[in-house]
Amino acid sequence: MGALVPGKHEATPGWRSARLSATSWRSLAVGVALVGTALGATSCSVAADNASGVKSWASQASYGSSTTLLKQDLQEISTGIRLKKLLATKTACDGLGADAGTAVGQLPTPDTRFTNELSAAYNDLVNAAQSCSTASSFSSSAFRRYRSGAAAASRLLAQAARRFSELGG
Repeated sequence: MGALVPGKHEATPGWRSARLSATSWRSLAVGVALVGTALGATSCSVAADNASGVKSWASQASYGSSTTLLKQDLQEISTGIRLKKLLATKTACDGLGADAGTAVGQLPTPDTRFTNELSAAYNDLVNAAQSCSTASSFSSSAFRRYRSGAAAASRLLAQAARRFSELGG
């Protein structure tokens, strides 16, 4: 049976069974933290304003597709909330966590500021998705953490998109 929230996971049989366990979430969080640490060390050696490098990175890393996918995940979660379908919402949150984790793996970019903005946004999305996935209800503190983290990540993604435009992307 497909997810109750319309979207990309609807036709995927067994999607609900792919929910991440607490151990998987911890592993993902540790991986994200390690990537963030590596980014800090790596970004020092990367040229600050390499516009052509950023364009090349965006193409190779499928930046546009990743951004679209993350926005679709957030929309699926909003739909689940609107329909008051907790299980479907939590399933969409699992998808968001996986997609944000994949996006983290595409970093760094050739531009330090752009990398920092994306890294912060992706990490916020991973953390927000974890909170959402563990929420017992829409009124739980975990779900409030999801909303706060998703809002912060959305602002950071918009900021990163502006930086990408400044770089000619």
